[in-house]
Amino acid sequence: MFMKTVIATALIAVAGLSQAAVIAPGGNLGDLSPSPALYGGFYVNEEPDLFSASYTFSLTQQSEVLGSVSFLAEFLNLDLEPLIFTDVLLDGVSVGVLGEEPSGNFGFSLGTLGAGTYTLTFTGLADRGTSAFTGSLYSQVAAIPEPDSIALVLAGAGIVGAAALRRRRAANS
Repeated sequence: MFMKTVIATALIAVAGLSQAAVIAPGGNLGDLSPSPALYGGFYVNEEPDLFSASYTFSLTQQSEVLGSVSFLAEFLNLDLEPLIFTDVLLDGVSVGVLGEEPSGNFGFSLGTLGAGTYTLTFTGLADRGTSAFTGSLYSQVAAIPEPDSIALVLAGAGIVGAAALRRRRAANS
């Protein structure tokens, strides 16, 4: 078992190095865009243990932030132990408990966030043995109405209001 754990750990580490786009825990995902930023991590435990994996990311404008995370059941023909994700935190505040899913695949939304730098953290339980996870995070620009659109809506509401007032006065006379 020890040799299998050492081999699995080495393979995951080498694969992580060869896939420069996959960011390890504690890493910076950079400025989010509609193209997903990839992250991942692995744990080797002799006994089940709690884990926490954090990543920072930035937004250059107000955007909706969406993501996914899943544990890997197998890596390079080696069986891996499942992870149980218990929570997703944004800057230390829980945005939703993921819970235990048989598939281990979770999608989540962090909502609409303003421009700035944020920290995303996953917490959970890693079983005995080698466990690994991967995920992605991306942003979509939040729909913000143009000033011209707002002016047209207000002008339309004013016209409808004036017409209703005119009808009411005509009905009262």
